[in-house]
Amino acid sequence: MGSQLGTIRHDSPRAYPVGCPEEPLLRLLERLLAADINQMPVVSGAENGGSHVVGMVTRDSILRVVQNGQSWAQ
Repeated sequence: MGSQLGTIRHDSPRAYPVGCPEEPLLRLLERLLAADINQMPVVSGAENGGSHVVGMVTRDSILRVVQNGQSWAQ
């Protein structure tokens, strides 16, 4: 079914959201909450047709960054 930045499609009809490295953490948190999921893969290279997973982001990790007041949370 292919993939594109923003979603990964599996055999199931449900699309699984993905983030990109440049996406602000608070936007990722909003997307995690909206999709009612706790973690999301971070994918790079989709614009070149060679996307690959570069990491995972979780609700807890984002909330820890925000709670600690780290400036790159925005």
